[in-house]
Amino acid sequence: MQLDINFENCFGIKKLNTSFLFSNEKKNYVIYASNGTMKSSFAETFLCYAEGNKPSDRIFDDRITSCDIKLDGNDLDKTSIFVVNPDKEIDANEKISSFIASRDLKRKYDDIYRLLDLEKKTFITTLKGKTQSSDCESEIIDTFREHVNDDLFSCLRRIQPLLKQEYELYDFKYNDVFDKKGSVKSFVEKNGFLIKAYMERYVELLESSVFFHKDSGEHQSFGVYQADTFSKSLADGAFFRAEHKIVLKDGVSVESHKKLKEIIDCELDKINNDEKLRKSFEKIQKEINKNVELRAFESVIEKNQSIIPLILDYEEFKKQVWYGYLKSMSNFVDNLVEKYEEKVIELQQIITDAKKENDQWKKIIRIYNSRFHVPFKVELENQEDVILKDKVAALIFKYQDGRNEKNCNKDKIKSVLSKGEKRAFFMLQFIFEIESRKAEGKQTFLICDDIADSFDYKNKYAIIEYLKDLQNDSNNLFYSIILTHNFDFYRTIASRLGIPRENLWTATKCESEIKISKEGKYIKDAFAANFGGTIDSQSIFITLIPFTRNIIEYTKGNKSEEYKKLTMCLHRKVDSDLILVSDIFSIMQQTIHKLHEQSISYGTKKVHDLIFEEAERIINRRDIDETALENKFTLSIAIRLMAEKYMIDKLGVNANLEGIKKDQMRVLYNKYRVQFNDSSVFTLDKVNLMTPENIHVNAFMFEPLIDMSVYHLIDLYNEVKTLN
Repeated sequence: MQLDINFENCFGIKKLNTSFLFSNEKKNYVIYASNGTMKSSFAETFLCYAEGNKPSDRIFDDRITSCDIKLDGNDLDKTSIFVVNPDKEIDANEKISSFIASRDLKRKYDDIYRLLDLEKKTFITTLKGKTQSSDCESEIIDTFREHVNDDLFSCLRRIQPLLKQEYELYDFKYNDVFDKKGSVKSFVEKNGFLIKAYMERYVELLESSVFFHKDSGEHQSFGVYQADTFSKSLADGAFFRAEHKIVLKDGVSVESHKKLKEIIDCELDKINNDEKLRKSFEKIQKEINKNVELRAFESVIEKNQSIIPLILDYEEFKKQVWYGYLKSMSNFVDNLVEKYEEKVIELQQIITDAKKENDQWKKIIRIYNSRFHVPFKVELENQEDVILKDKVAALIFKYQDGRNEKNCNKDKIKSVLSKGEKRAFFMLQFIFEIESRKAEGKQTFLICDDIADSFDYKNKYAIIEYLKDLQNDSNNLFYSIILTHNFDFYRTIASRLGIPRENLWTATKCESEIKISKEGKYIKDAFAANFGGTIDSQSIFITLIPFTRNIIEYTKGNKSEEYKKLTMCLHRKVDSDLILVSDIFSIMQQTIHKLHEQSISYGTKKVHDLIFEEAERIINRRDIDETALENKFTLSIAIRLMAEKYMIDKLGVNANLEGIKKDQMRVLYNKYRVQFNDSSVFTLDKVNLMTPENIHVNAFMFEPLIDMSVYHLIDLYNEVKTLN
C-alpha cells in the first residue's frame, strides 16, 4: 500500500510531499522531528482531514492551503485515520465526566455536558446580577427540590409553566433575607407571634382601605405591590389622554395619573403612619437588634415593611421571590429548558449505545491494569447520570500507596497524578479505540504524536509492547506513523519493533518546506557505528577529539599527557595553535583499535586551522544534514575557540592562561564580565548555554546533540565571528 501526502500551508507546514510504503511486513514508520519542526502540525492536519475540516495556516491565514492524502491513488477513507495525541486529550478532558464509552460516544456525551454547562453558566451569571446571591444554583435547588437527585434543570423544568403568572420582583439582596446561616429563618420561627400581630393589623388596614383590598379566598389581593404595578402601567398618561377614567369602589372618579398617584400615596400613608402598626414594627425591630447578624435583614424591612406579613410563611415567600426573579428573565429560563429537553433525548441514545460496550471495557481494563504502572487500579462500576438519573458505566480508581487502598473518582485521581501518569491514564481511551476497531475489522492508520512523551520507562515500554502487538496482529489492520522529538524513544521503538532503516525518517524544517531524510541514523551506538571505524572526513576527525579524550579520561586519567594535549585542542592554550593533526591522530590510533590501519591525508595541518576550515565549509553548505553529529561537534568547538580568543585578546595579561587549571571558558567569561560587561556578554552567554554539552560530552549520551538545531549553531558561529 502506498500512502501519499501532499501538504501546503497546513498549521505551519509550508510544504511536505512524501510517500509511505506499507506492507504486512513493514507496518510502521517513525519520524524524528525536533520540537517546532512539524510533529503537532502533521498530526493536526491528519485530524482535520479525518474530521472533514480544512487545515489552515493560523498565522498567515491568507495563504492557500492544500491537503491531499491518498491511498493507492484514491482519497484515504477519513474513518481509517486515528490521531493519537495524549496531551491534547488530557487538556480537553481535564474537567469532563468520568462517563466511560468509546471515543465517539464519549465525545458526544461530553459535548452535550459542555453545551449545557455553558448555557447554565450564562443563565446563572445573569441571575446573580438580579439576586446578588452567592450561590444561585444551590439556592434554587434547595428551594424547589422534590426529589433527592433534583438538579437545576429539573427544578427549572417544573417552575417554567408557573412563570406565566405575574410575580413581584423584589429589589433587596437575596441573602439579606434568605441567608446561608439561617439566622432570619430562626428569627421568624422564634418571633412568629410578633410577625403575626403585625400581619393581622396590616390586613385590617388593607380591608378598611377604600383603595387596597385583602382577599380571604382563592382570588389574589390588591395590595401595595399590585397598586404600584398598576400605577406604573399608567404612568405614561396614554390611558387618560384617550379620555378613559378609573372609578374606585367608593365612586371616586380618577381622570389622570397624577390623581391616581395621590390616592395611592395617601392610602400608603394611612398604613405606614398607623400607630398600632408602628408599635408592632418597633417590637419586631427590638428583637432584631438583639442579633447583629440580622442587621441586613432589618435594613430590608425598614425600606419595605410590606414584606413583613409575607415572611411569616418563610419558605413560601422564598419561592415567591424566586418566581419574581425568574419571571423577569423568563426568556433565559425558556432557552435553558428547551436546550435541556432537546439534549436529554440525545443523551438517552448515547447511554443506550454505551451500555452495549461494557464487556469490551472490562477487557480493556484487564489489559490496562496488567500492563501500565500507575499508583491505582481501574475498575468499572455503574453510576447515576447527572441529567438522566440513569445508570451509566463509569471508572473508579483504587489508589494504592503500598500500605492502604482507597476508592477515588477521576477528578481526585487526576489531581494527584504526575503528567506522565495522566498520560498513562489517557491510554485507557486509546486502547479502547484500538480494540473497538479490531472488533470491527477496521483498517486503521495511526498517527501518533509524541505518544510516550513524559512517561517513565515502565509505561513507555508498555506502550511500545502494545504497538508491537498491533504490528504482530495477524489481521493486518493497523499501520502507524509515529512522530517523536525524543531521540531515545526513536531508537528504542526502532529496536523493539524491528523497524527497517528505510522506515526511520528524520524531518528538517527548511525555509520553504519540510525535508525528510529517509535513512535511519544513530540507531545503535553513534560513535562505534559511525565514527570508530572510519576517518574519511575532517569533521569526523574533529568529532573524535572529545570522544577520544573521554576514553582516555576513563583509562589513563585526566593527568595523562594525552588527555592534556587533547584538551589543548578544545581550548586556546599556550602553544595550542601549534598542535598538528598528525599528533592527535597518533593518540587516536593508540586509543581506538579500529583506527590502527587507518591513514589521513591532512596530517600536516594544524588542528585549530582544520577546525575553522571545516566550520566554514559547513556553514556555506546548502544541503547541510540537520542531524549529522559531526557538523554540530565541529561548529561547537569552533564557536568556543573563537569566543575564548576574543576574551583573551580583550583581557590581555589579565587572562593569565597559565593560572587556569580547569573550566577555562567559564573562568575567562567571569573575568570578562567583571572587567567589561558590555553587549558582547549577551553573545558569550549564548556560547556558554549552547555549547558546553557539545564539547564536554559523555560520548555515550549523545541524544541531546540530535535535538540541537545545526542552524542555531550556524547563527551563533556567525554572531561570535562579528565580535570586535
